[in-house]
This record gives sequence, C-alpha cells and structure tokens, in this order.
Amino acid sequence: MAARTAFHHQQITAFTVLFHILSKFANNKNPSASVIYKILSGYIASYHYIEETREFLLSNMSQMIKDNQTMPLEIVLLPLMKEIKRFIDDTYYFNAFDFQFFMVVAAHKKCNLTLAVKLCKLFAHLSVK
Repeated sequence: MAARTAFHHQQITAFTVLFHILSKFANNKNPSASVIYKILSGYIASYHYIEETREFLLSNMSQMIKDNQTMPLEIVLLPLMKEIKRFIDDTYYFNAFDFQFFMVVAAHKKCNLTLAVKLCKLFAHLSVK
C-alpha cells in the first residue's frame, strides 16, 4: 500500500508540473503548449478508472480551459468521451467533478455545435443507464 501511495504522489507531482508548464507555455503562446496539452489529455483518458487521479486531472484541466479561451476542446474531449463510452458499464462512474468539468466545457467559447451535440448524446446515453 505504501508503494502505491508513494507512486500516486509522484504521479500527482508530475501532473502538477505538466499543468504548470502548460500554463506558462499557453500564456506565452509557445507552440510546445499543444504537445503538453495532448499529453495531459491522454492522461485524462487513460486514468479514468482512478477516481482521485481523474478528479485532480479534470479539476486542473477545467482551470486551464477557463483561463485559456483559445484552447481547442476536441483534443481533450474526444479521447475522454471515447473512454467514457467504452467503460461506462465497467469502470467509469460519474461524480460531481465530472459534471463540473463538462459544464466548464459547455460554457467555453470554443464549444461549437458539433461538440455540443456529442455532449448531448453522451448525457442522453448516461440518462438511460
């Protein structure tokens, strides 16, 4: 248990550093920001089954999205929605922080009609589960 806890703390520390770098790069319009954004988006989709990690990642990504109204939402949303659909009956259970993340996405100025329809379909699917 201690090893798992230590590993979890190392993961959170690494994610914290990545979000910090992403914030700095995004504020400075550094083209490398997109690489870090894609990496973090992949982690959000990959770690969907670890609730504490998912909460940390979604909370930080929500803040990034709020702070950077030019961030393309598809990069983070499409892989996450794919994982949700794949694991909705097994390992993906929605919590308040999941809904808060999707509310931030829905309010974002880059949330276009296509993304909004995909979100509606996802939540329609959830409503019958």
